[in-house]
Amino acid sequence: MPVLSIGFIIWLMLSSLMQFNATNILLAIIYVSLSFIFWGQGNDLYHQRVVREVYESSNL
Repeated sequence: MPVLSIGFIIWLMLSSLMQFNATNILLAIIYVSLSFIFWGQGNDLYHQRVVREVYESSNL
């Protein structure tokens, strides 16, 4: 999913819908960083849920 956000930002810049200036580049970096952070947190939560389900099913 974060790869899509990188592609989206690149497309915006190449299609001239987003200008190359310091503010837009900083916002793009923040947007991509947040995408990676949220994706990583979701991945960790899913992993914890799967481990908990496996642990609970093995204690039956």
